Formats: sequence, C-alpha cells, structure tokens
Amino acid sequence: MAVSDLTQELQKDTYKPPTASDVEEKIHEVVLIALVDIFSDCRDLAIRALPTLLKKSTKEANKKTLQILCEKIAPTEKTFGPHVDKEERSRHKESASVALKTIGVEGYSKEVSKEFCGKCVPFFDRVLGDANKATVHDDATEILQILCETKAEFVEAKDVSSLIQTTISKIEDKTYGQTSRKRCAGILASLSRAANAKELADVVEKTAARCEKALAEKDVIGCELGAFTLGMIASKDGGGKRLVAESATGGGGGAKKTKKGGANGSLASKTVVPVLSKLCTTLVEKMENNEEADEAFASIAEQSLMALETICGRFGEVTSKSAKEKQLEEILQMAVKLLTYDPNYDDDEEEEDDVPADEMETCQIRTPDHTMKDADDECEDDNDDDDDDAYDEDYYSDEIEDDDSWKVRRASARVVGVILCSASEGILQRHHEVVFKKFFKRMKSDREDAVKLECFDALTAAFAAFPKTCESGLTRALVEKARDLAIVRAQQECALEKAKKTSQSAIAAATKRKIASLKLLGKIGRANRRLAFVEASEISRSRLADAIAGAAVTTFTDSGASSEKDSSANLRLEAVAFASEVLRVPTADELDSTNGDALASAARIAFAKKDIDRLTEAVFSCANDPYYKLAAEGLRASACIVRRARPNTNDAVQDKESCSVLASGSLERAISRLSQQDEDQEVKDASVTLLGDVLTHLGDTLKPAQQKQALDLLLERMQAESTKLVATRNAAKVARHSPAQVNLSGVAGDVIREFASFLRKNDRHLREASINGARALVERSDEKTLKDADCVSFVEDAVTELGGFVENDAHLAAMCVNAFAAICERCAKLKNSAKKASESEPLANALKFVSSSLIQRQALLTLERYFEAAVVARKETFEVIYNELSSISTVSPNDMETDDQAMVRMQQQDIASVRLEMKNRAACIASATLAAGDKIIKSTIATLIEEISDKDGKRQVISLWTLGEIGKRTKLDDSNGIDNTLWKKLEEDNTDEVKTAAAFALGSCAVGNKDAFLPKILETIKTTKKGVQEILKHGALRALREVIIGADGSSEDGVLAGESSKMEYMMSPRKKRVKREDDDVLFKSTQQAWAVVLAKARDEDLKDDAVKADVAEVLGRFVARNHSLVKEIEEALNSIVKGAKTPENATKAALLVDAVRFALVSLPKAEHFKCSLESFVGLVKDADHNCRRAALQLLSVIGRRNSSQNEDLSPLLAKVLPDVLSQLQVNDALIKEIDYGPFKQNFDYGLELRTAAYDFIDVLLTRPKSSLGFAIPEDDIESMVDTIVIGLKDPERSIRMAVHATFEKLCRDSVPNGAENVVKNADKVCELLLETMWTTANEKAVQHEKDQVDELVKSALKVVKAMESIPDVESYSKIVETKKEIVDDAPLAKLWTGMYDSPPHEI
Repeated sequence: MAVSDLTQELQKDTYKPPTASDVEEKIHEVVLIALVDIFSDCRDLAIRALPTLLKKSTKEANKKTLQILCEKIAPTEKTFGPHVDKEERSRHKESASVALKTIGVEGYSKEVSKEFCGKCVPFFDRVLGDANKATVHDDATEILQILCETKAEFVEAKDVSSLIQTTISKIEDKTYGQTSRKRCAGILASLSRAANAKELADVVEKTAARCEKALAEKDVIGCELGAFTLGMIASKDGGGKRLVAESATGGGGGAKKTKKGGANGSLASKTVVPVLSKLCTTLVEKMENNEEADEAFASIAEQSLMALETICGRFGEVTSKSAKEKQLEEILQMAVKLLTYDPNYDDDEEEEDDVPADEMETCQIRTPDHTMKDADDECEDDNDDDDDDAYDEDYYSDEIEDDDSWKVRRASARVVGVILCSASEGILQRHHEVVFKKFFKRMKSDREDAVKLECFDALTAAFAAFPKTCESGLTRALVEKARDLAIVRAQQECALEKAKKTSQSAIAAATKRKIASLKLLGKIGRANRRLAFVEASEISRSRLADAIAGAAVTTFTDSGASSEKDSSANLRLEAVAFASEVLRVPTADELDSTNGDALASAARIAFAKKDIDRLTEAVFSCANDPYYKLAAEGLRASACIVRRARPNTNDAVQDKESCSVLASGSLERAISRLSQQDEDQEVKDASVTLLGDVLTHLGDTLKPAQQKQALDLLLERMQAESTKLVATRNAAKVARHSPAQVNLSGVAGDVIREFASFLRKNDRHLREASINGARALVERSDEKTLKDADCVSFVEDAVTELGGFVENDAHLAAMCVNAFAAICERCAKLKNSAKKASESEPLANALKFVSSSLIQRQALLTLERYFEAAVVARKETFEVIYNELSSISTVSPNDMETDDQAMVRMQQQDIASVRLEMKNRAACIASATLAAGDKIIKSTIATLIEEISDKDGKRQVISLWTLGEIGKRTKLDDSNGIDNTLWKKLEEDNTDEVKTAAAFALGSCAVGNKDAFLPKILETIKTTKKGVQEILKHGALRALREVIIGADGSSEDGVLAGESSKMEYMMSPRKKRVKREDDDVLFKSTQQAWAVVLAKARDEDLKDDAVKADVAEVLGRFVARNHSLVKEIEEALNSIVKGAKTPENATKAALLVDAVRFALVSLPKAEHFKCSLESFVGLVKDADHNCRRAALQLLSVIGRRNSSQNEDLSPLLAKVLPDVLSQLQVNDALIKEIDYGPFKQNFDYGLELRTAAYDFIDVLLTRPKSSLGFAIPEDDIESMVDTIVIGLKDPERSIRMAVHATFEKLCRDSVPNGAENVVKNADKVCELLLETMWTTANEKAVQHEKDQVDELVKSALKVVKAMESIPDVESYSKIVETKKEIVDDAPLAKLWTGMYDSPPHEI
C-alpha cells in the first residue's frame, strides 16, 4: 500500500524533489527495497515508480541508484553480504534487469538520458569484456541493445568507440551464443547512428571482410550474422544517407567532397553491395549449375536480400545516376533469378508467350444468382488445370512443410519491388518484360501465399511510381500488361464451383490472393486510370466487371469458420470499394476544372449494359449486408451507379424503364437502412447520400408516392442530430439539380425553415450547406412550391447573421448576399421576403462588405448581383447605394513626404488597396445604376460629369472609376460631353490618382463604345504633332491598356485568376446588361496602335518610369494575345543592341525585355512562345545594370513557369550562369549619393538587380526537376551554393531573408547533394548566421522596425534548424558550436522556443 501511494505521488505534476538530500536518498532506498520484495505486486509497483523517480530526482541520487542496479546484475564481492542466499541474489538480478530495461525504453530529458547512458553503457561494456562474468552477458547485451536502440545519440563518443570494439569482438567469437551475437549486431547497428564517419566506415568494412572470410570458410552463421549486421546498419542509418552517399570525411566545420573523376563511391556501392551480392550469387550459381544447395545458403541469401532491400530503397535519393543505375541493374538481375528459387519444385522456365488482352484465357465465374455465357472449351480446360494446381488437396505436403525456400523468393520479390519504385526509365525499358513474367508466374503458381502476396504488394507500390519515371509509351505497356494479367488472376481465383472440392484453408488463401489482385488493380487505376481502364478494350472492361462482381458476392455459407467469414468480408469490401472507383463519373466541378490530372482521375469508364447489371447486382447485395463497413461501401457504390445512369440532370433519360428499376431499388435500400434501429453512423451517411442522388439524378423516374416518401425521409434526417449535415447538403443538391418533375412543394416550407434554424448553429459547414440550399430552393421554386411566409423566416435569420459573416467570414457573407439577391430577383412572387432582404440592415452590411479587404472576384460579382436585384425590388435603395459607395476619397502619393524607403512601400501598398476598393465600389454603383432604368442612368451620368468637372471635389476619383464601369457596360449618349470631359482631365495638372482614374474611364468607355472613343485614343497615340502634350499621349496609352484588357474579356486582376474568373464574369446572372461587341473585333481595332507603341519603345527616349512601365505592359498584353508579335520585339531589340552603346539605348532594350516578361506573366501556364528567348536572356551579359536586371527578371519568370519554355533555358544556363552569379555581389559603383537639400542619402541602384539575381538562383536551387523542366549539373549546383553565401551578409534585409530560405531548402536536399554543399561552406555560413542572429534594433526604432529585425533573426534560426536534419551533423564542429550559441543566448533561446514549442538543445 505504501509503495502504491508513493508511486501515485511521484506521478503527480506537482511533485518536486525534496530539498534535503537525506530525504531523497531515503525515497530511492525505499523504492530499491521494494524492487526486490518477495511479493510480485510490490515489485511491479516499484518498477513503475522507478522511471518517474529518475525523471524528478537530482543527478547524484540517480547516479547512485543506477550504480546499485548495475551491480545487482553483475555483482562484486561487496554487493551482497554472506546472508543473501542464491535464490535472493537471483531475485535481485532479475528485478534489476527488468528495471533497467523499463528505464531504457522511457523517454527522458537530454540531461537524464546522458546520465543514464554515461553510467550504464561503460559498466556493461566492461562486463562484456570480462570473461569471468559470462553468465550475465545475455542480460548485458539485452540491456545494451535497448539502450542503444532508444538513446544512441546520448552515448559519449569514447563509450561509442569502446563498445563498438567490444561488440565486434563478441560477434567474431564463434564460441559466443548465436542469440547474443545477433544482439551484439543490433547494438553495433544502433551505435552506427552515433559513430562518426570514420568509425562507421571502419565498422562496415570490417563486417564486409568478416562476411567474405566466413563465405570462404563456409561458416553459415558467420555469413548470416554479417548480412544481418549490414542490413541493420542500413536500416538504422540516420536518414539513410551516410551509407549510400558519396564518400565524404567529416570533421571541422565542413565536409571535403570528392570531386568528379576521383570519386571513391559510397560505402554501400563500394563495400556493402558487392559483398551482399556475392553472398546471394553463391546460391544463384548453384541454381544455374543444377547443384543441390544446402538450406543454409538459402538463409544466407534471405538475410542478404533483406539488407539489399533497405539499401536499394535509399539509393535513389543520394547516389549519382550512373552508379545507381549500374548497381541497381545488377541487383535486379540477381533478385529476378532468385525469385524462381524452389528446390522442391520443378519450375518450368519455358513460359507461355504473351498474348493480347482480347485473347487471354477467361474463366467461368458462377454465382448463386447468375451464370455467365460459356467460354470456349479450350479456355475452360486450361483454367481447370490451373485451378487444380492452385487448389489441390495435396497443396501442402509433409514432404515440403519445413521448406524455407519461400523466404528467399519473398525477399527477392521485395528487392525487385523496391527497385521498380526507384529505377530509371532505362532499367524498366530493358527488364520489365522479364520481371513481369516472373512476377505473374509467381502470383499464379507459387506454393506459398506469402510470396504471391508480396509480388502483388511490390507491383502495387511500383505502379504509383511508374508515371513519374517512365515515358507515356512505356507506362502504357506496363499498365496494360499488369492490368490484363491481374484481371485474369482475379477471375481465376473467383471460380466458386471449385470450393466444393477444396479445403477451407485453401479457400481462405485464395481469398487473400483475390484481395491482393483487386488492390493491384486499384493502384493501377488510381495512378493510370485513363490508360488502364478508360482506353481499354471492351473485352478487358468486361473481364474487369466480372472480376469485381465475382469478388463482391457472398462466397461462404453460415457454417464456415469465423476467420473465413472475416476474410470473405474483407474481399467483398475491397471489391465494392474498387467498384465505386471504376463506376464514378466526373462531377460538374471536375468537368469545369482546367486541371488535366483531375479530369484524368475522374474520366468515365465505359461499361456495357450487361456489365453494369452485374455490378449493380453485386453492389446491392453488399448494401444489404449486416456488416456495417460493407453496407456503407455498397451504398456508396450504389450512389455511383445512380449518378452514372444520368450524370447531367438536364439531359433526358435514355432508358426510362431500367432507370426506374435502378432508382426504385436504390431508394428501397436507402430507406431500409435508415429505418433500422442503432444503425452505424457511416451507414446512415451513405444512405442519406444515396437518397439525395436518387432524387437528384433519377427523381423523375420515381412514382409520386415514392418521391413524397423520399423527400419526407430527407426532411426527417435533416431534423435528426446525427445526420443533419449530410442531409442538409443533399437537400441543397436536390433543390439545385433535381429534375423539374420532382415535386418539392410538400416539403419546401419545412426545409427552408430548417435551413433558417441551422444559420444559428455554430457550425460553419452546416451554415454553408443551409445558405446554398436556401438559394437553390428560391431560384428553383415558383409561388406554389415556396410560399413567401416560409421564406421570410430564412431572411430574418440570415439578416441577423450577416453582420458577423462580414466581419469574420467573407465566404459565408458572399453566399448570404447571393441568397438575398436570388430572393430580390423574385420580388414579384416573394414580395415580403424581397422587401426584408433589401431593407436598411442587410443593405448596410452589404455596403460595408464592399470595403472589406477580404473581398475577391466572385464576392464582387455577388455584390453586384445583389445591388441590381435590390434596386429592382425597391427603387428607393438606389440613392442609398449611390451615396454610400461614392463617399470615398483618397490620398495622392504626391502628398506622402517621407525619406524612409520601407515606409514609402507601405504607403504605396495602402494606395493600391484604396484604388482596388474604389474600383469595387464603382463596379457596384454601375450595376445598381443600370438596374435602375434609363432615367436614373442619364441623371447619374450627369451627376458624375458634374463631380468630375469640379476640380476641388472630393469625389472626382470615384466618379471617374464609376463612369468607366458604366461606359464599359452600356452605350453612352455623348450629349453630356463625356469624351471632352475625360480628355480634359488627362490634360490638366492633376494628381496621379485622377490621371489614372481618367485613363481607366476613357479606356473602359471605349470598350463599350468603340466607335465613339477608340479612334481618338489611337489617333493621340499615333500623332506626331508637336502641339500634343506628352502627358496626353501617356493618358491615351493607359486608356489603350484598359481597352486591351477589356478585349481580353477580363479585368486587371482577373488576368492572373485564369479562365474561371472570366467565365464567372460573363455568366453572372445580372440583368439590363448590354452585350459587348465581339472581343476579337475590338482587339483587331487596337492592333493598329501596335506599331506606334513599338516604335515609341524603340525610337523615343522615354524618361518617365511610369511611361516606360505602361509601354512595356501594353506591348506585353499585345504579345500575350498574339504570340507572333514577339518576333517583332526581338527584331527591335537586335537593332538596338547592334547600335551605339548609350544609356538611352540600354533603357530601350530593358523596356523591350520587360515587355516580354510581362507577356509571359499574362500567359496561362498551358501556353508558351514557340520561338527562342535567347536574344532577351542574353542581355544578362550587358554592361548596363538595367538590361541585366530585366534579363534576370525574365529568367526568373521562365524558371517559375511549368512549360516547355524552359527547354530554351536549359542550353543557355551554362552560358549565363557565370554572369548571373557575378550580380550577387554588392556593386559600390551603383550606390549613389542623392542630395535632398537639408540632408544627403545613399541610394542603391543595384538592389533590384541583386534581388532579381538571387530570385533566379533560388528558382534553380529549390524547384524540382519536374517543375523546372531540366536537371542542373552538379558542378553548377556547387558553384551556386558557394557563391550565394555572400548574400548572408548583404546590407539589405530582404535579400538576407531570401538567402536564408534558400539555404533552409538546400539543407533538406531540394537539389541532389544540396546538404553536402551546405556543410562544405559550414564555417562561413555559420559565422554569418551568428552575426545576423545577434542583430538588434535601434533603441529608438518604431515597432514595425523591431518586428522586421525579429523576422530576420527567425529566418536565420530556421536555417540552423534545417541544418540539424543533415546526416552526421554532429561531425561538423561549426554547426555544433552555432547551436550551442543559440542554447546559451537567452533571447535567441526564447525566440527558438516560441517558434518550435520546445527549448533548443545542443547537437
């Protein structure tokens, strides 16, 4: 009782060690006494208390306790007195051993773990070395194995070296017990994690030498132990990279990497793999020479193959391609040979030739309710023979039941599988035929199920990797071969008539093989759906349906054993889950997606009607099954079949009779499952989903009574707590997509009231589904279906919640506003609801939402729809909308006087956000104006002109934006002098905001009124008259930009959003919108300005940076629309480059490169220029820094685009890389002193150039080959890493943070050997990181400056954190010292703790 109380007290968080040392000693003494109590319960309590006691005690007390425990296992003369008999000594030893093992597996702090290892490891090391204590060596090795397994990193270096020597000597000692020798091998493998590179190499080389010696002496145990040790070392190797990495020597601050041409290879490639291959080859040679091999050779081969499996799995990460491919190919050939090793079975190597999929054998599959048509007799006979071989009663004979050769075959299959996952395309091209033949022969005829299943698992894993490593042609060959053979195997296993003459154990084994076949087919389908099934032949698809249906039906009677029933259920579960996968069809979202992978993964597989009938029958049988998992999968598969029958609910039903039967059967099963008591939640959810799909896709094939029953049940499920979310989502789906013949009038009122009540729930998903459902119901229903009084309740609750949504959740706010818009659009039928939806409170929240920083394109379209509908519902709301949205003014950038560059950038961001808000407000005002009618449109335009003409008016800017939005959408009457007013604004000496808004208004009006506005814009740009001001030409250029954007059918911010935004804009349900003129006609009208703008860029000496930016953007937008124009820019660039080397020409050249960059940014990722960009990229060698900056920025854009444009970059990289690297250094010549009058300030004109250079290097070093489009040579990687180190001391914070991020990714091997290149420069990197980490903000600095310094320091800490993941990091003293500095520095330690939720520890 006392020990129990003590244990409970120790485990409390409030327990603290007593301050008096004698009290603490007494506690330890009490626990040690209880540890050897004669009662086992007391001993157990003491063992439980001991780990906690050590965690909460002082170092001295722990040291003494551990010493006592160790001495009880290996006692000295003073440990026990003469009064302690042999039995009691044995109890002391047993209890101490159990206690130390228990302590060993516990997790402790770094300090306690070091104490534990520092005391126990040297003690037991000495015990192992003492031959007089051989009786306790078993206990010592067992304890050491646990300690090294869990705490190897805390063992001191000297103890590691000593214990390595001790364990090696014990492994070599043939008189030592085999179990203890294996434990020593485990200890050695665990210690390899803590050993330095030299010690690891020494251990590996000695072990390999011992293997070869044992093989020569035919020492079986020695060979087994050697292979076992090498395999354990490979599995324990930290990250798997020290053993298989190219040889490097640790020590000091960095690593000395072996250069190309003199590489010694990795430990694995030069030492481990050869000796393991030699051990396996001995067995292969005996097979080839038809010699009878001793069973011992099989055991050696198994251990060697297991070690090779571990090593091959890590070859792909770090070894060079040539070395990897050569050795992997050799291992693959050897493993394939051993895959047929079976000394007790005559394996006929002359396998049948491959046959096309359409001519492969077919097996009759019979089920209780269905019989397939007879295949031809020859196929039946062949399959009967196969099945007799597979299911013969003499399958397991006494003669071979002790045969272990299957373990060699299983290990070989694993090695082949690992190589298939990581092998190059060349290896697969050369060997896939042989490998597939061997694998499928093993799957068919191997005598051991473990081998068959391993072959299935190996191929299943490999098929996920094939698309990443193979070209499409090879992938197709692999997929088709595996698919057809796997289907045949699955069919053969489904021959149910064989069950009558087959033992139950053989049937269970066959079931496992069927599961493996289906898993393989599922993996093939998920990775290569289109190749495997969509494009497969009709016969292959039919066989696939047969295999699934045959596996999904019941295969065992109730009299079978429970384990067999479980096996059958697992098979049916796998089959019906796979059925769901192959039966599914693309959803509306997937069809609209531009992602090719998403479409491929959802592509429809065309099954014949008879196959669908077979699958439907099997799926329905699973849906009725009492096993809940199987029933849920069956219901989900049933829903897939329902959706497949009519994917698009707008289409007519093709076969009404069969669809009616399907709908009735599905509805019956859903109702049956929902009516059962205590049904599983998963089954309930699947049943409700099936119910919703039946109503949505086939509701019009149901009888009225069935419709009413289904709708009533759906409403009932909405009211049930457990299913309300899934039922609400399905109710929304039914309301939106179900056919018009589905009569919702009986439940519409109750449903929308439920939607209203759910808005008050604190469940975002439920709220989202409710708003969606309510809007769909409103948009669908007529006056008979949904009554105004029912809708009012929803509006009232939605109005209450809208204010919170606007503040906290922009998505829900937009959905809610969209629902109000739908209600207001039906103001004639829902009069009171529309009135409440457009009253002051919801209108005020919507107006507030317009100014939200969270608003995005779709939300803006929703707001426009709402304001239009609100004005239509209540005309008086227009004045409120106009007055509220037009009451905004902005501060011009000219009014911001500051010398702080960071503050200027922040203020410019504020201006950009205000400008975006103005544009959003203008769009909403325009929508409301157009909805108000012609009279309001005319008066509003007159008001806007008046506001614009008022030079001191505060609404000038918003009025210009609004006029542009109105002009873009409707024909304008120029009686108000709109054209003259806008041109006058461009001529006046106005602020930049007014000029920008005026240019937008002029260009937008030209989009909707081409003939009235566009000619003068083009004429002003083209004119050479001296009287035309440059400021007017610049305004016309900006207006042309807006015309091009309008001709492209997207807004300024919509270009980057892609086609979906364009479609949403064009398909928005707004009314009173005048159809735009054809976009292509409009764009062709603008093209006459192309030559003028290009000539302006090529010939004129542009001084204003804003003008240059606008010219570049206009040219870029022209090129993005017409790719052939890039040739004309290239010709203009070449003429400039060949001309005089003047600053003016350099500026022109940079402008043209910027134009191409802007065109690339505007292009969708799927598009690219068909011409080379070498002329533009080549300017990185130019003497002018602006040209170099433009070329570098273009290089970064090319690198970040996942397109074939990168093929142009690959051959140029070697030419431009030296010039790129030369831009990373701070150029003092580009730092100019600017005289501001009262003071002077240095300005770095090279900052933008360096930023572009570092950005391009980051692209090269951090983007994978698949995204970059080409592989970077290793020498180039090394030179880049060596050079970017200077960025760690760059005076600009943003550059240092960018370089920190690059190094962080390099430490995690973002490119091959990235970490090695980091540690090579570890001395310099760590020194500069420490300087950055010790950076402090000025005492007088404002808060945002202090925050910037903190972010800089945190980015440096992240690099150190990443360095900890580098293999063998403890060998690099500078990294270790840097981490120690962080631990010892209180502010840095505090920052580290805040970032990673744990204090820093030394490496």
